[in-house]
Amino acid sequence: MRHVSPEQKIDIARSPDFYQSVASVAQVNGVLVCSFRRSDQHLCTNTDVMVTRSLDGGLTWDEPRSLAHADVHNEGAVYIAPQLSALKDGRLVIIVDRGVRRPDERHVSLFHWQKPDRGMSNWLFWSDDAGEAWTGPVKIDDVGGEPSYIADCGDELLFTRILAKPRTQRVSKYEYEGANPPYAYYACDLAASRDGGRTWERKCFLSDDYLYSDAEVGLMPMGGGIIQAHARCCDHATFFGQSSRRWISRDNGVTWGKPALLPYHGHRICVGRLQSGKALATFRNAYGTTGSYAFLFDPDEPFGYEPNSFIWRGERCRIEDRALVLDTGEGWKDAAEFVLYPAEDTVAEVEAEFELRVEEADAQACTVSAGCYIHFVPGKVFLGDRPDAFVALDTGVWHTYRALRSGGRIRLWVDGELKLDEPLDGIGTRMVRFGNRLEKPDFPNFVQNTGRSFWRNFKVRVANRDDHAIDWKWDVSSGFPDQFRRDRLVCLDRCERNHWGDNGYSGWTQLPDGTIVITDYTDGNPGAERPFIRAYRVREEDLL
Repeated sequence: MRHVSPEQKIDIARSPDFYQSVASVAQVNGVLVCSFRRSDQHLCTNTDVMVTRSLDGGLTWDEPRSLAHADVHNEGAVYIAPQLSALKDGRLVIIVDRGVRRPDERHVSLFHWQKPDRGMSNWLFWSDDAGEAWTGPVKIDDVGGEPSYIADCGDELLFTRILAKPRTQRVSKYEYEGANPPYAYYACDLAASRDGGRTWERKCFLSDDYLYSDAEVGLMPMGGGIIQAHARCCDHATFFGQSSRRWISRDNGVTWGKPALLPYHGHRICVGRLQSGKALATFRNAYGTTGSYAFLFDPDEPFGYEPNSFIWRGERCRIEDRALVLDTGEGWKDAAEFVLYPAEDTVAEVEAEFELRVEEADAQACTVSAGCYIHFVPGKVFLGDRPDAFVALDTGVWHTYRALRSGGRIRLWVDGELKLDEPLDGIGTRMVRFGNRLEKPDFPNFVQNTGRSFWRNFKVRVANRDDHAIDWKWDVSSGFPDQFRRDRLVCLDRCERNHWGDNGYSGWTQLPDGTIVITDYTDGNPGAERPFIRAYRVREEDLL
């Protein structure tokens, strides 16, 4: 994985007394303005919407100042996720959602927060002088829902909102109490203003898909009525491994084409055009190697499905003698896991075929989940959630394995011979992965994962009925299973202190001289006590 160099990183706001997050940046006539949220913690009770300016291209920044304060004790509310945009007429606008919360109430998911007894809303701040003076906040709706940054499409301004809805359709048997509960999902609508931001109305629903819960959308106007939208999958906070999706509208957002998978797994995506005509997206990597990333691409570039990976130390995953070697140790820093597209439920058919040799392995060091976890240890192959179902086998030599989950059963063939045939009762999962096994969605929780395994290839077919169906294959001759990520994504900062939460709600802008300034919140790796706001000054060639 490529990384931004330390010389390209500049701290904007850093303090052990505050949790600082959700960083956006915009520029007017070369003046940079950064907005962010200052709070007491991630699940906050005390918040400020903050701004700071830079007059030298992001090399130095003014002392941040508060535009508005909200806390649970005095205002009975908190601010959530401010987003900053520069409009074509030279104005700056910050949109931020505000959630009602009393001191005795816990921080909840949007499903509960948007109910009438709690309530959310969106508010705007405006500046006409490159961020020196601001007016607001002005309330514009009673929705809230972590709005996207406001996109200027010429005749109108647009932003997206998340709306929590009850899930009445089937629910997977494999659930956990995550960021959004299993009985709810997120829809996403598009709000528009034709009077410069004074009034807003719903234009359409971008997505209403209970299998995906599309959220945190980045909008990229392309001109000529064409808009791209890049969205985070929020189904169980992306834990199962779905990648982000892209929609394209050719009528200024009135209607949208069918969503297509993107080759990255992003949270809070900020996407736009560069001076060269290329496009840039920045985001938090979702349930892979933790950190903030940048992705440079052609706006019309077609993409196929690409997997994710969790590999903190590169030496744990390497290619030797025409085989992928996973040489892993105990704990998350020495784990290696490849995250493939999941089954939509525990019924969808999943088939995987691979060549594997195991030199050594603790119980969870060498696993394949083809909708059911299968573990490989010296002398034995067994079902991870039913260890009494096993086959004695010399796993230390090369074998070709085929696993098929179909018709309520899991079957395993070894070198063409059926060796296991078991009912799925109680052991089916949506997971489709290989490498070490993440025991739970908590972090860190890679346990019993010391091992040394060798892989020549892997192909998988996920026959989802309503969700995206995947037919993906890899061979060591083409590099690593996550070769696209290694070639195309650039890591801004990895996040060590907290597995998934303390980084990655970023923004970016390009200065007249071509310099790209990205802002983000990060723990700095190695982890600071609390996350802080950082700028990254790069050129397009740094991201090629």
